[in-house]
Amino acid sequence: MVTASRTPVPANAVGSSVTVITREEIEQRQYAFVSDLLDSVPGVDISRLGPVGTLSQVRVRGGEANQTLVLIDGVEANDVAQDGQFNFAHLQANDVERIEVLRGAQSSIWGADALSGVINVITRKGAGKPRLSIFGNYGSFSTTQGGGSISGAGENYNFALNGSYYSTGGINIAEVGDEDDGYENGTVTFRGGYVPTDNSGLDLVVRYTDTKVELDPSPFPAFIPADGDDETDTDQLYSRVQAHADFLDGHWEHLIGSSLSNTDNENFSNGIDAGSTEGRKFRLDYQTNVYFDTPEFASASHTLTFLVDRELDQYSQRGAASFFGNPNQDQSETTIGYAIEYRLGLWDRVFLSGAVRWDDNDKFDNSTTGRGTAAYDFPQHGTRLRASYGTGVKNPTFTERFGFFPDTFAGNPGLSPERSESWDVGIEQRLFDDRLFAGVTYFSEDLEDEINGFVFDPAIPPFGGFTAANVDGTSERDGVEFILEARPLPALTLTGSYTYLDATEPDLSGSQAREIRRPKNTASLVANLGFLDNRANVNFSLDYTGEFKDNNFAMFPATVETMDSFVIINVATSYRINNFISIFGRVENLADENYQEVFGFETPGIAAFAGIRLTPDFGTP
Repeated sequence: MVTASRTPVPANAVGSSVTVITREEIEQRQYAFVSDLLDSVPGVDISRLGPVGTLSQVRVRGGEANQTLVLIDGVEANDVAQDGQFNFAHLQANDVERIEVLRGAQSSIWGADALSGVINVITRKGAGKPRLSIFGNYGSFSTTQGGGSISGAGENYNFALNGSYYSTGGINIAEVGDEDDGYENGTVTFRGGYVPTDNSGLDLVVRYTDTKVELDPSPFPAFIPADGDDETDTDQLYSRVQAHADFLDGHWEHLIGSSLSNTDNENFSNGIDAGSTEGRKFRLDYQTNVYFDTPEFASASHTLTFLVDRELDQYSQRGAASFFGNPNQDQSETTIGYAIEYRLGLWDRVFLSGAVRWDDNDKFDNSTTGRGTAAYDFPQHGTRLRASYGTGVKNPTFTERFGFFPDTFAGNPGLSPERSESWDVGIEQRLFDDRLFAGVTYFSEDLEDEINGFVFDPAIPPFGGFTAANVDGTSERDGVEFILEARPLPALTLTGSYTYLDATEPDLSGSQAREIRRPKNTASLVANLGFLDNRANVNFSLDYTGEFKDNNFAMFPATVETMDSFVIINVATSYRINNFISIFGRVENLADENYQEVFGFETPGIAAFAGIRLTPDFGTP
């Protein structure tokens, strides 16, 4: 695990709750976007504003989308210009090697955005002789996807260059009319490394994405989309360079890095410029790790980490001034963080960790967060116990403080940071030579000063409007996560998960009310079968989302509606003709389920896709 701590940790030593999605699973399920892969992760829920390409919010254990930190190859990818959340709609999966989902408050090791958890996306790294791969597929809604990669590694270097393009005619997002809303996505990534000596190295990652999504307008006061011609063009750039050096036979490690994320969102309505936002995040960090053992004392292993980082967030908004005000603004804030983490292993079966972080922010009061974890491994019985406790903090976003175009939302510069306290405890059991794995986790989180972004204030000129405010009282999020993995046959794997979530917040009367877009019950089942000497593969997945609440903005004030539960069934299959040619296909929403993840926004019905992958051989280097 590379996310559960500031240094890599063996899976049996992790006290937090973590789920890993491997490259093998990504290839078997064939999803074009990372958001679809996350649907089967316990404790994670996705809300999409319609079909592919539209805003896709990911919530961990009932937290808000901007309370989960998203990392892409070590780059903090949360969009400063989009309320501090990461829009998973544009993250293609074809170059992803591994995804780690870390649940619970992690601010002490990953900073303010990690109040509810961390999602770490790691792309593929070059290895072995040079390798070229080309793929393409076509399917429903005039959808095409194609791309290729070239990668390899030598004695002191590695590289991987990927490019892909996705285009779809889409469906009509609105509940009225018949105009289809399309989507385009072009992504180029590079990951490379240079190792000049045995104890030093330099790594570079760059990811650039250019997208265009067609949308339908939402006229006030009826926010249910009407059939129209809106469009958002987005450019995303994520980059990081990092150097490392080891001393004292690897016992003392130094890492220094710098990263940049930049997102530019341009909005158009009927071809006319409707304003833009841009967010930039500059980060410089230094980390040093000390590793040592004391075999004479409980066969103990020790890891001590010290981290310091400086982050500059910048926000720009451009638009035409109107009767309601002038939306043009430039904002910034700087945070300097200091963190210490200590990990202790005893007798290769007891694992403890503790971390504390202090953040010095130039706009808010300084904050201190902490985390402690424990794991006890019984290898002879296949049993593992684990527990974690942590505190988290989430600073108000630029949108919450300064608004998003005056006629839409007025900000509140007097907001206080959100603060959480969470804990979980779990047990895992392996049976029948690891052919059966079962795990259950109970979690609880209390959130103070939660920010409500839909508070009507009649004092906002000229006729009143919406703003943000800290909510009095405590928002409570409690639940249970189950996971079961089985391998009844060498080539057959079954994975099932279920999450029960009770997420409530104080309402205007002071009572606890169920939070919107948080289904109490979610479940998934994935079955994968390989046959014909593993040249052929069939993958079946089922994702269940129970009923949930959502706002109906067609009414003023908005009313709360109960959204129906739904089941999405997908099937993917592939066949490797030889070492150089593979064919594949998938069917999504096999049962043609009619459902909505956000009130008023339509989603696709049954769809089928098929493609081919070519992997030419360059021969022996």
